[in-house]
Amino acid sequence: MAKAETAEMTPAAPVAKVGIVQLAIVAFVAVIGAVGAAGGLVWWMGKTGKLGGGGTKIVEVVKTEPQKTKDQVLEPMVVNLTDVGGRAYLRAAITLRVADEEKPGDAKKEEGGEKKPKAGGQQDVAVRDALIDVLGRKSSEELLQPEGKEQVKKEIKAVLTVREPSLKVVDIFFTEFLVQR
Repeated sequence: MAKAETAEMTPAAPVAKVGIVQLAIVAFVAVIGAVGAAGGLVWWMGKTGKLGGGGTKIVEVVKTEPQKTKDQVLEPMVVNLTDVGGRAYLRAAITLRVADEEKPGDAKKEEGGEKKPKAGGQQDVAVRDALIDVLGRKSSEELLQPEGKEQVKKEIKAVLTVREPSLKVVDIFFTEFLVQR
């Protein structure tokens, strides 16, 4: 039995004891390193545009003067539509909102202080011709669609930009719109 007693008395390899303070310091350093690495990665991805979600963009707001406009009221017109049978027509009254490019010598004002837009003349004739051209190519079905009027406004604006470049159309308003089938 002497052998068993000697085995118990032999000192074992020394075991390193780590204190709670040392463990807390190591954990703290590891957390700080991980947070710093994650923050750096997010910053880099945001800087290079690889971060999803589009990010927030800072937009500089520039205050500008509102564009001066005037309304050009056109006489109501009746236009035949392209429906089968040729019996459909459109009665429309249209007002064009155009940019008011007042020249120094054109400051003739009405009593109310606003310039009265000129009706008639060559420009009015060209505008009415363009409107009849665009509207006359439509069917009643196209015009009565939910997006029909908006599409017609875009087409009218495009045609007027080409035919009458001096007339800067800002917006188009239908003040009367009647489709007869």
